[in-house]
Amino acid sequence: MDPELLKYIGSLGVGGVIAICIFLIYRQDHERVVKLSAECEQRFDLLVQVLQKNSMSNEALSQTIAAMITHQQAVVVQQAGDFRLLMDRLLDNLSGEGRRGTQTRS
Repeated sequence: MDPELLKYIGSLGVGGVIAICIFLIYRQDHERVVKLSAECEQRFDLLVQVLQKNSMSNEALSQTIAAMITHQQAVVVQQAGDFRLLMDRLLDNLSGEGRRGTQTRS
């Protein structure tokens, strides 16, 4: 330490020394608070990024599910149409055989 600084501190007396100690402690504490505040901001920014990515993935997932439901509905409608066509043909065949059977008996 500088001898002149020591003389100055000595001239302040006990109250001055206590004031300097309080100031130094406050300064160290303030630096720690600033550092913690910066870390909190970084964590907050990281959390916001994670939430944004999660939101985007949820949106993509909901669009995919909606597309799958639409596709499945189209498949069901197509299958129902195919089933209806198959039943109509089957009924036509059965009714045709019935007519033929009655025609051959007569």
